[in-house]
Amino acid sequence: MEEAKFQVSRQYRELMNLVCIISHNVRGPISILQGLIHLYELEKEVGITLIMDNINKRVDTLDRTIVDLNDSLNPQNAD
Repeated sequence: MEEAKFQVSRQYRELMNLVCIISHNVRGPISILQGLIHLYELEKEVGITLIMDNINKRVDTLDRTIVDLNDSLNPQNAD
């Protein structure tokens, strides 16, 4: 029984480490990209708009994916 508790505790710590990595190490750069896109949009040039729109869509999609992954891996969100 103690061994099972130890295993569950270890797995929980590993999962929490993964959630931390996703939350901070992956989402941080995405937030920076989103901010840079916002700043760039203040000074749009004709011709680059389509490219920036596509980059923005991809960054938003990646951000939503990471948020969803984070939510699904976070034990506090378990059903």
